[in-house]
Amino acid sequence: MSPRDLVAGLVAAYNEHDAERHASWYAHDATVHPAGWTHAVDVTAWISAFTLMLEAFPDLTVHPALVTSG
Repeated sequence: MSPRDLVAGLVAAYNEHDAERHASWYAHDATVHPAGWTHAVDVTAWISAFTLMLEAFPDLTVHPALVTSG
């Protein structure tokens, strides 16, 4: 799978507000570094926060402008 495919899958699940499918794109031991947060969190914590964000902002979507990989 290419980085572009990974980002496309994450973004599609995010924009469709499908927390379970969004979580499935992460490795079981992944950490997420949300912008503005003081530390990284595990996927379970991130999905909990994601669910709360969707409740607070039901029209929330993301639109990546640039995807790069190294």
